[in-house]
Amino acid sequence: MRGSLASVIQGAGHGEVCYLGSIMGHEKDAAARGLAIGSLKLTALAAPSVGSGLPSTAGDPELDWLRGERRLPQPALGKNGVRALAPRASTAPAAAIAPAGSTAPAGSTAPAGSIAPAASAARVAPAAPLAPAPRGGPGVVLDVTPVGPSVRIFRVGRPAGFGFEAGQSMKLGLARASVRRRYSIASAPHEQHLEFCIEGVPGGLLTSHLFELAPGEPLELAPSAKGSFTLRADRRRHVMVATVTGIAPLRSMLREALAQAPARGGAESEFWVLHGASYADELPYADELAALAAADSRVHYLPTISRPGASRNQGWTGHQGRVDTHVLPTLRALGSKSDVAVYACGNPEMVRTVRESLEPLGYLVLDEAYD
Repeated sequence: MRGSLASVIQGAGHGEVCYLGSIMGHEKDAAARGLAIGSLKLTALAAPSVGSGLPSTAGDPELDWLRGERRLPQPALGKNGVRALAPRASTAPAAAIAPAGSTAPAGSTAPAGSIAPAASAARVAPAAPLAPAPRGGPGVVLDVTPVGPSVRIFRVGRPAGFGFEAGQSMKLGLARASVRRRYSIASAPHEQHLEFCIEGVPGGLLTSHLFELAPGEPLELAPSAKGSFTLRADRRRHVMVATVTGIAPLRSMLREALAQAPARGGAESEFWVLHGASYADELPYADELAALAAADSRVHYLPTISRPGASRNQGWTGHQGRVDTHVLPTLRALGSKSDVAVYACGNPEMVRTVRESLEPLGYLVLDEAYD
């Protein structure tokens, strides 16, 4: 499939296919409080200077977000609003479930797209000591957070000695289900729990059962994770493109990278996250990513919806269009491609379009398909 990114992609679903390449993405302006990332604890956050270090984009309204000149959408709240539903009751106190390095559960911050700038500057405090491992044992569901009607975030007890690289995936199953499926791990390797962000499939042989799970129930975990969809250490600028739950492995990479390399100034890695969905309430981790972008000038977040006219998106004033249409303008603004790595995960058509559009331009594109 050739041609510009703006002219392609007709599907909106999310499949279990990921590609790693060389592109880019961006930010959502936000404010948050009490956010702990790795060794940093930010008690008050200010909006970042998004355009810092970027080539000039003056005169191009499509690239306002690179200069930090666009505010985020102000969606109306309602039955199907942007704000994630409150999580079900957990088997452990909130403090035990959220170790240092994790953020607040979805739904605990302002709704995605309606984040106001913070009034005070970011202050860095020593990281809190690691919380004890969540109760419940390995493979036991600790928490289930609904994100809109079709996405669930599962937080699960991590087996002792279980290791993985950020971006990898593993198979999940249930005793009452006839199949196992592979899902990306959304949590970072330094965190004490495992987290999975899963989109339901109507009549799915596994997801129909997964969506019935409650805290305290067991989930079957494969003994190991695998995959090569991991952060490229030889690149400084990382452009992450995702649809809906395709954000999971990218979140893992981002959280781990920030935890391993706290802000020191100088020529450090930067991250652009482009996140698309049909509806605003299908953007898992949107509030968390917006808060990260507000707290850390290395992180940029751009959420976009492809069906702005739908009643479910009433009140959305942010970016519009399929996420792939925002990729090339962002890349061109970044200039040099030699230090850029692109990661795309989610809808197979989106991934294919990104890959086929960038390869002729000289961008490296690697792919990985789940079995």
